[in-house]
Amino acid sequence: MPSTPEDESGGDSALLAGKLHEALDEEGVYVVAGPSGDAYEVVNYGARLDDEELYAYTESIGHGDGANAKKPGLYDGLDALLTHIDGTRPGPPGEPRLDPVPAEDPVAQEALPALYSGAFWGGLALGPVGALAALGLTAAAFAAAGRIRRRRSGGARPDPGEAMSAPALPGTGWLRRAARRERDWLEADFARTDGELPDVGLPEAARTRVRAYLDTAALLLGREGEGQHGPDQDPPTLAAALALLRAGRAVLDAGHGQTVSATLCALNPLHGPATASGRFAHPDDTSARNRPVCPSCHEALADPVKSLTAPVDRLLRLREERSGPFVPFDRLSGSLGAASSAGAVSVDRLVDQVRERLNVH
Repeated sequence: MPSTPEDESGGDSALLAGKLHEALDEEGVYVVAGPSGDAYEVVNYGARLDDEELYAYTESIGHGDGANAKKPGLYDGLDALLTHIDGTRPGPPGEPRLDPVPAEDPVAQEALPALYSGAFWGGLALGPVGALAALGLTAAAFAAAGRIRRRRSGGARPDPGEAMSAPALPGTGWLRRAARRERDWLEADFARTDGELPDVGLPEAARTRVRAYLDTAALLLGREGEGQHGPDQDPPTLAAALALLRAGRAVLDAGHGQTVSATLCALNPLHGPATASGRFAHPDDTSARNRPVCPSCHEALADPVKSLTAPVDRLLRLREERSGPFVPFDRLSGSLGAASSAGAVSVDRLVDQVRERLNVH
């Protein structure tokens, strides 16, 4: 819901969330947003999510990352926040971190007018745009609640063969959540193949590939709470882990009798294995050339209009440090960049780079 200093909560977002919870009497994650998308308050009333991870959102959601970053609008910021909530690990029923500050008059606090009456709408003061914003925020909240309920029952895995998507400028939080979630999914699904005969289940060669990709990704991510810790999980490290997991997912989903390329999409390795080729130039290249790409990038490069901007819009860029500038992935010194050669990203080379860097044989 939106909040302004003129509404009955006096601009206290936690108080407004508390009153909304009292009125609805529903468990869930309540999000209160400033009308311009410059501040967000997240309060957990009973949702079974890991509170530490849930509350780990940063001001970058409202203000962007870095001094020169473009500030996201209300809906972009809310979308990033809902993605964060959706990616949070399960945990015990949550509760607010801090009790809301009481109103100046305790009696008045108990006698607040109805949430949707009187000063609330006057305080919104955004005209038709504000009305649409309130409607959109409410719809988004119900969408988030639906996603959280699905997560309680085990999460919604992508269907086999479903296109793998990823932003061109992924933040550290998105990379971490996606890598953790997809590691858990791949581990569980791969474990189910134990005992299958190679001639009817996953072939032994494919099983070896999945195990190598999964184990190498686990080296990068580490194991929290089990005495194992991966290296500093900067964005390139997380991206390399996610690329390995998605390569393993593609091999596992292909199953028996299908060959999956060991080369990743040259525009965005997080899109998974390449299945076609497309002609484009990287930012520092002097000329375009054919490179292996995923189906969605191939489609964009083949489109007369989209192809004009696709190499820029779809190229994976990462921060080498959490507050640094976004740099094309193949220009970075990490494992993902080192695995890129002649316009192609080799999964097997990525495995070798990671194991060599971590001195694992």
